[in-house]
Amino acid sequence: MFSFIQSAQRGGNFKKPWAALVFLIAGLMLSGAGFSLAADEKAPPTDWSTPKAAAKTFAYAMEHGDAEVVRTSCLADAKQGKLLDALVGSLKGMKSLREAVTTKFGAEALKTFHLDGGEEKISDEVDNAEVKEEADTATLTAKNKPDEKPLTLKKVDGKWKVDLSFMSAQMQDMDKTLMMINASASVMQSVAADIQSGKLSTAKQAEDEFGSRMMAAFVGSANTTEPTTAPTDPGMPK
Repeated sequence: MFSFIQSAQRGGNFKKPWAALVFLIAGLMLSGAGFSLAADEKAPPTDWSTPKAAAKTFAYAMEHGDAEVVRTSCLADAKQGKLLDALVGSLKGMKSLREAVTTKFGAEALKTFHLDGGEEKISDEVDNAEVKEEADTATLTAKNKPDEKPLTLKKVDGKWKVDLSFMSAQMQDMDKTLMMINASASVMQSVAADIQSGKLSTAKQAEDEFGSRMMAAFVGSANTTEPTTAPTDPGMPK
């Protein structure tokens, strides 16, 4: 849960090349957690008074796609902030695609799209995490995943914030990562819309089109030198 990278590294081998990209995006987005949220479920008030409360505020914001609260909950430089925005946008895109596939083709179809990950919420794992606090630094470690990288928080001006300084060191090419995530989010939103409208009327047709668009997005990101902006979403702060 607490590592943006380790989940992606566990991807293994895929029969379809674009599936690895989907898994990478899911890993970067904290293993794609949070998709089991009810549509009318509301996030609790923000709270940065303790390490666990701050981590839960961050988790709920990720689950609800609240980019503003995600940013406020973290210590991040400009590029890390852009990555956070991209991840929130991709969470929304993946959630839209999951909902469209499930509604039109049934939950079993999620497997062919490699979107059948676990339903455990990030916030639930925060609830069960072990907290170690020393001065103005704290770590949260999932009790059921002791070998996973802990989440680190720093206390700044009386508020606890998630420390994302590790992201820059682990991302070899942040610009290309941003482009890949933003492009994949656009693909997921467009395929979801085409499934909902009936343009993609069968699971096989939707799967093939999804794979084709994802591969095009991957190739385009790899061959582009300028970063793209996050997909437009009326619910995202500008």
